[in-house]
Amino acid sequence: GFTKNGDADAFRRRRYIELKHGRVSMLACLGYITAYYYRFPGEVSPSLGLKFEDVPNGLGAFSKVPLSGWAQMIFFAGTVELFQYVDDPKRAPGDFENAGFLGIPNGYLKISDPESKAKKLSAEIANGRLAMMAIIGMFFQDGLTGSAWGDWSNYTESPLRAYKYDEPDWMKAAPSMPSLVTETDDITPDFPAYTTDKTPETCPQDCIKGTGGPWPENYWDPAGLSKNKTRDEILMLRAQELKHGRVAMLAALGWFHVSGGWHFIGDYANGVHGSDNPLVALQELPLAGNLQVLFTILCCEWLTTYVIPPPAEKPWDILGWTDVIGDEQYPPWKEAQMQELNNGRLAMVGIIGLIIADIVTGGEQYGQQVGQRCFGNAICDDMYQPFMNGFNPESAHYPVPTIPYKTPILYPGQIRLNTGLPLL
Repeated sequence: GFTKNGDADAFRRRRYIELKHGRVSMLACLGYITAYYYRFPGEVSPSLGLKFEDVPNGLGAFSKVPLSGWAQMIFFAGTVELFQYVDDPKRAPGDFENAGFLGIPNGYLKISDPESKAKKLSAEIANGRLAMMAIIGMFFQDGLTGSAWGDWSNYTESPLRAYKYDEPDWMKAAPSMPSLVTETDDITPDFPAYTTDKTPETCPQDCIKGTGGPWPENYWDPAGLSKNKTRDEILMLRAQELKHGRVAMLAALGWFHVSGGWHFIGDYANGVHGSDNPLVALQELPLAGNLQVLFTILCCEWLTTYVIPPPAEKPWDILGWTDVIGDEQYPPWKEAQMQELNNGRLAMVGIIGLIIADIVTGGEQYGQQVGQRCFGNAICDDMYQPFMNGFNPESAHYPVPTIPYKTPILYPGQIRLNTGLPLL
């Protein structure tokens, strides 16, 4: 939104800076890559006996190149900035009179075709933007792993890395529970074999082991919330995360039902067809309806907090699955727990994104495509539509996509009748 004020001079200045940064970044990316495959022969500093091949790649070169070398580079960049490529307000941003094809100083080769020049200038600014992101990424990866495209496994201190348990030798040698044996083994040959994990806990985080990371033996805590926390505090944090995730999953489903036009219960209660925009529909809901929703939530919180609280070892188990599941280590059950947790995390991000998109676009984008043919794809605009006034089946248009297209199974071909109620 830098150009919302309509200031032409400010826009020109920003475009000039963007082009300059993009060009420098493209050269920087090329220099970063070239040094891995080719080095100049000879010495970069004869007085110090420093050869080009002795200068490390990437950020490591900062500590090897002598001060006089940096002074020469800064002086060269200053001369180019002040004397070689000087901005001319009469010309387009970044268009220097003494620059030839590919920016070669005083080059005689020019691009005379206006259409070709416009295409190449568009490619330049797009490549420059990509190069700015690329060189920053190279800097970060170089600083964290030691190479511009190094192995991220070298960055062991990453806050996004799931914690992995390094068990001591005595725990590795400790006997585990035997494999589950039942009397029905003969009639259930495909019953999954597994061992019950009774490994002693070595840290407070062990209480959530196997219920949050990408792998069963770790957990994921990028914000470091579990550091310096007691076992009970970690269990409560996990319960809060699961509660927020469950609410977010229900909210996302409710959002798409409303945005798709499926709110006939509320329409019946209000006596009118409400808005498909969930935020607008929330404002249309009477005060008594909002109070009923709030009261229902408070009743659920009261029941699960005071009347039938979940077990202390699993404060997220509000439905009492602990008393039903015989073995918490049963692989399908552990997988279901992981799916709930990960889907809840995704739903929290998703519902926040839907709300922000609705607010930022002024109510123009709120996921209404879920209630449209082919999710709003224009290829289905003239598709066969029954129940339309004056519809002639013989003149129906059956579009043939130019690319492979699979008809979505969620609300396919949804239309709205004169009753105001959406049907398939």
